[in-house]
Amino acid sequence: DGYGTTYFGEPTFMDYRLFTLNDNLYLHANADVTVVTQLDLRSKEYGRKPRKGQFLLDIVYGEDNLEVTMLHDFNTIWSGGDRGKNFALFSVPNQTHPDEPDAVYAEVDINPSHNVQQLYLDEIEMIKRNIVKKRIRRNWTVDRIMMRKAKPAGNITESKYEPSPSFFTVDEHWFPGLRPAFRRAGHGGACCVSLSRKEALAQGKHIKLAQESWGENDYLLVGVAHTSVIWRRWYSDKAVPDSAKNMIPHTHYVSFFYAFEPRPPFELRARSGYFCLGFAGADGTEGGMFNPHSVLTINRKLSQGNETFSCPQINFVSSFIEKVEEPDSTVIGYGINDCTPRLVEVTKKEIARMLFSDPWDMKMEEAKNEAVAQNIPWPQLPQMWG
Repeated sequence: DGYGTTYFGEPTFMDYRLFTLNDNLYLHANADVTVVTQLDLRSKEYGRKPRKGQFLLDIVYGEDNLEVTMLHDFNTIWSGGDRGKNFALFSVPNQTHPDEPDAVYAEVDINPSHNVQQLYLDEIEMIKRNIVKKRIRRNWTVDRIMMRKAKPAGNITESKYEPSPSFFTVDEHWFPGLRPAFRRAGHGGACCVSLSRKEALAQGKHIKLAQESWGENDYLLVGVAHTSVIWRRWYSDKAVPDSAKNMIPHTHYVSFFYAFEPRPPFELRARSGYFCLGFAGADGTEGGMFNPHSVLTINRKLSQGNETFSCPQINFVSSFIEKVEEPDSTVIGYGINDCTPRLVEVTKKEIARMLFSDPWDMKMEEAKNEAVAQNIPWPQLPQMWG
């Protein structure tokens, strides 16, 4: 029963995500550990009886013509020996056997070190109950799912290089050095969409794709990660005035893009500064169904430095894919305050702009226009970026 003696029962699954790997569909969910299984989806017209070890899922909400079968019990991703959460799963071509199925990987850590583990999601290694007890973080009963370890292949790869953000946000100016508002380390998120060198160059005329940023690859894999505010014990200290507490954001999320090489050790090559994915439009023009009266759809905005930003307290990305039949665009799916789902379309050009910023997109052009308007000669600068 975990660390103690009280029975708490099985934790609730949450943060469900679907991944397509080698043309197979996998369900990934968080509990006290992270679990994964392969699904079979078909019309009931072509339904079949589950084989031994497979489980036909009951339709709980409503009724439709879809039949969903778990092809095996849940397996636990132990992230190289410890519990983890929000693993982004992705696949790349098999380097040694190109005709074999793609190799499947799980992102264990995003940064500062990009750590990745190759996995066989449908194969298991049983681990002992007493080992599981030492790894779980809550007082849950150890069950056989926790003991079903998804089989790893080799050791975790670790990147050696962490690029600086392509831009900085106001919090890094307001809280510099050892007083950052947000944690340095990011978490998944969702991955991956490919970004070619040509697509990156297309977003600006003065982009420099340095060898150390691009490596020897003609494309990079891009993901979206999130990080959160660093918890401070004095949040609950009544002796600290509210005016001081309001200067620092409180339990908020921000996101960032990151790009890495498409082969081991998956070196991290670029990352953007922080951004947030916003609230649903207030004009009622957006499609889909959500509760417009729920305060969680518009409330709990990010506040720091006596300024309020139109950013939800929680904006958690759970999907990131290339748009069907439009390879120059992507779709990001995310949740707002764990209450409202939302989909947004983001072009690869915009993602490239945030990862590989054109230095001339800053305020130089505004300065030039102002100088020209006042008949002040503007220097002819040499072309420094090709």
